[in-house]
Amino acid sequence: MIVSAFEMLKRAQEGGYAIPCFICWDLTSLNAVIDAAEKERSPIILGVPDKERWKHASYDLYVKAARIAAEEAGVPVVLHLDHGTSLSSIIYAIQNGMTSVMIDGSALPLEENIRLTKRVVEIAHSVNIPVEGELGRTSRDAPLKTKPEEVAVFVDKTKVDSLSVSIGNVSGTPEGKAKLDFNLLRQIRNSAKIPLVLHGGT
Repeated sequence: MIVSAFEMLKRAQEGGYAIPCFICWDLTSLNAVIDAAEKERSPIILGVPDKERWKHASYDLYVKAARIAAEEAGVPVVLHLDHGTSLSSIIYAIQNGMTSVMIDGSALPLEENIRLTKRVVEIAHSVNIPVEGELGRTSRDAPLKTKPEEVAVFVDKTKVDSLSVSIGNVSGTPEGKAKLDFNLLRQIRNSAKIPLVLHGGT
């Protein structure tokens, strides 16, 4: 069953557990993720890549398949736009059934990131869709840890519902190559009470 991230993340935070998010690039991996979630009776977030980053077969067809798979799953599934890069990507995602969106302004200066994220929140919240923002970068090429002093300001000004942070987690890095800074994570948690998100296979 397809659900909103609002309630799923609230329950996870109150219960002290994490919700896994899986990014699928084809129907085979999509079906495998849904099957595994049903066998484990686990709620999941099904991440859909940004249209502007898609390099495979028909994106529109894949989005429709992902939505159908989420709707027919026997466990709660959030259909989530992963690393949205523009307002047009966000609007497309909302119009095509996403129940959560992420806007990635992490490469922008803080004030520009705030402006972009705030605008996305205004659009998404008008149709009751939660928004994930990002501070810090988890890319292998240019990692940048989240600055705790920026977190409270970012959350307050943008009104995001969840926040992707960088504490040493690096997207695509082989296992054992990254060191997570849990002291930094505690500082971030003290600055923001909303659900936190860790990207990357690490």
